[in-house]
Amino acid sequence: MTTQEQLNKVQKRISDLDFIRRKSDSAALKCEKDGLVFRNKYPQEAAERDFANSLINDLEIVESRLMAVLAAEEAEKEPGYDSEA
Repeated sequence: MTTQEQLNKVQKRISDLDFIRRKSDSAALKCEKDGLVFRNKYPQEAAERDFANSLINDLEIVESRLMAVLAAEEAEKEPGYDSEA
């Protein structure tokens, strides 16, 4: 798998997890408005949101590293690139 394909896969996963996070954020805001504690009212959703947040944090690190690798690969393709410089 190329670096670009890996990056696309990671970004897709981040997007999917962000959907979970945004969905629970909406429920959390509604709870707050009603004076309820989201974590108490929806413990499963709260756990899913925590898990999604954790994975997103990890995947964003991977994404940054892949972007750096991709940039280096692109630089090597540039005319006049000198790997010894």
